[in-house]
Amino acid sequence: MLKKDDQTNFQKSFQQNAFKNILVRYKSVLVLLLVCGFNYKVFRMSPKCKFILNIYCAILIIITGISTLYCCEITSNTMVIWPLIEYILSATILVFYDSKLTKFAFELSRIDSFLKTDLKYYSRGKIGVFLLILTLWLVRLSFMIIFCFLYSCFSNVIFFVLSVLSLLALDVNRIWRFLLLEIVRYRFLLLRQKINEMIENNPKISISEQIHFKKNKIKLCNKLYKSVLDVIDIISPELSASMFVSIICSLPKLISNVYHILLVFENHEPIQSIGFVLIHMCHTCFLLFSPCVVVELQCLEVDRIRLILVNQLLIEDDPKLRDDLQLFIQYTDVRKYQFKIWRCIPLNISLPIEIANICVSSVIVVINFTHLYD
Repeated sequence: MLKKDDQTNFQKSFQQNAFKNILVRYKSVLVLLLVCGFNYKVFRMSPKCKFILNIYCAILIIITGISTLYCCEITSNTMVIWPLIEYILSATILVFYDSKLTKFAFELSRIDSFLKTDLKYYSRGKIGVFLLILTLWLVRLSFMIIFCFLYSCFSNVIFFVLSVLSLLALDVNRIWRFLLLEIVRYRFLLLRQKINEMIENNPKISISEQIHFKKNKIKLCNKLYKSVLDVIDIISPELSASMFVSIICSLPKLISNVYHILLVFENHEPIQSIGFVLIHMCHTCFLLFSPCVVVELQCLEVDRIRLILVNQLLIEDDPKLRDDLQLFIQYTDVRKYQFKIWRCIPLNISLPIEIANICVSSVIVVINFTHLYD
């Protein structure tokens, strides 16, 4: 047994390692988010520095908004106005909301002390994040610059560069949102692998020892499943707010782009513009719907865990072990994993279909009001 001083030292070292595993490994991404105006309040600093950072984010939001209003024709350029609104709302929420990322990182690292987390996962994840950011930035900048030079949609180069900042910042924030969900999915995967290892019989130990080993492991895995869901609940409010703002601000863009394609088909718009519209639609849909795919993969891992437990229950003979398995299955049934935006909008693979239905209905209404085919 550890003495009291040894336990205190162990807890301190655990806390240091916990923050090192998550926040420090993705520190460069968090710094980039802060430069873009998204202050998640994860850095340890004095109240004065925190106040200065909030002022910086507020000034950056104002400058970006004024630059966009000055250089672009807001009434006719939906590619700019709705991303600007989304950026202002998302960054403003973080200014007044205390992010729970620090608690999320600590609780996640407590789970990692029981799961076999591959440290290369963080390195690959960070490299993948920056490659994805760079790719999305190049795509966005290329079609924005070419489109604006062809159609002269800006009046000042400096203000145009500042206005594009909101678009680039949104890409970084959306990828960070995707990364958080992917981190949770990876824990579900590790938990499933641990359960698979648990149910495999070891021929080197006796049957009674195997039963005792499985009992302890089943209870541990049940607690780990509960801990992973608790971790999701920690960041659920800020993810829900971010996703809700993205959906509300992306719907008008998608509707406008679909209607613009119809205008091209009716020869009301130049044929050259359809390429830019399609690229913009693909870019928007990728960033908007990628969290839905990750959440669906999380649900798939949970279903696989339940299937493993049910299969083990069918072949298990020990009464106490069957009770533990039954308790685990009942807990996954009562607390079945699902992610809902503010408990009303399910974030899963069906969300893109629902949004597509809304877009089609809205485009039909717009066509009737504008008499496009009259």
